[in-house]
Amino acid sequence: MAGSLIMLSVGRGLTGPVAERVGVREVVFAGVVMKVLVCVALLSVRAIRGLKRIG
Repeated sequence: MAGSLIMLSVGRGLTGPVAERVGVREVVFAGVVMKVLVCVALLSVRAIRGLKRIG
């Protein structure tokens, strides 16, 4: 958990300089692609797909 929080700060800190170098549109597109890939990877795990809602 702590590693995730640290990398979140690192990612936010790098976003500005990278956007200046390659462009805002490209950075946003790369972020969207990464989020979609992470969601697909998580949903490909049967145990995660099979989680039931409590309540």
